[in-house]
Amino acid sequence: MDDLIISGTLSGPCTVPLNQASAATFSNPLTNGATISWVNGASTSGSMVVIRPTSALVLDPSTSTSYTPNANYTTAGQIDVDNRVVYLGGGTTVNVTGLNPETQYTATVYSYNALDCYNTTAPVSVNFYTL
Repeated sequence: MDDLIISGTLSGPCTVPLNQASAATFSNPLTNGATISWVNGASTSGSMVVIRPTSALVLDPSTSTSYTPNANYTTAGQIDVDNRVVYLGGGTTVNVTGLNPETQYTATVYSYNALDCYNTTAPVSVNFYTL
């Protein structure tokens, strides 16, 4: 019998952050966008900001799924057609563009840890209107 050697790297289970982001606000509403700000949760890798028309159903991000953020809503990574990832990182503000005028949107901020582990329990949200 031949020797069999298997090698690789094992990843541990997803460790969802305990602390959510807080204090989500909006400012500088425009006809096609607005600025969203928040405070990152303690002991997290950062925050993910998802924007959707307020009339659309909420769809939370899926753990172990990578999303490609883009501040332009029309080309942002999609959780679904309405829920789009406009920011993913350690910062605390994003200037969103690509929105429709005179429309109400909801920005939801999720804390995450490495390995695409998102805390979807009671994330902070803020509603705003474009001009």
